[in-house]
Amino acid sequence: MDTARTSVDVLLMKRTSRLRVIIPILAVFVLALVGAFAWAARGYLTSRHAADQVEARLSNVYGGRVRLEAVDIGTDNSELKGMRLYEEDGEEDPWLVVDGARADIGAWALFGDDPAASDLELKGATITLRIDEAGHLLTHIPRPIRRKRALPNVHVSDGTVIFRQAGRPSLMVHGIEASMELEDDRFVVKGQIADPL
Repeated sequence: MDTARTSVDVLLMKRTSRLRVIIPILAVFVLALVGAFAWAARGYLTSRHAADQVEARLSNVYGGRVRLEAVDIGTDNSELKGMRLYEEDGEEDPWLVVDGARADIGAWALFGDDPAASDLELKGATITLRIDEAGHLLTHIPRPIRRKRALPNVHVSDGTVIFRQAGRPSLMVHGIEASMELEDDRFVVKGQIADPL
């Protein structure tokens, strides 16, 4: 009986010592796989291909041509760099250029069926408005193709508006800080200008 018990104890000790070796090796292997996946996903979410997909989605929502220099899509928010929105009539120059945009929408939502941000920060936004000699707006901003969701709250820092009127020199207004937020079922726009003109 003691011999049988001793061989069971030896067998259990061998299995236990094997498990003590195998479990850490498996843990390191799983961590390496998770790390490799995270590295690959991070590489994709900052790639040109991801930027092209975001451009296509934004163009669809905006109703016109959108161009992006780069994207950095995270789990909770996304950053767009070098965003340009063009007029509907194919003007060569964009009417809106944004150095950096940050939205509270992550990768899962962004590539989902109906992505929408609730908060949008625009840094270094420049709006160019073309005006004819009589003072009528010539800039043709596309109408959105569909609007299922409300507009996000928008915050602008270091903004510029350029008025290009035929027969006159351009007027540039710099240092615009503004916000547009939903309050009591209506959008309220607040802002200030730091340009002495």
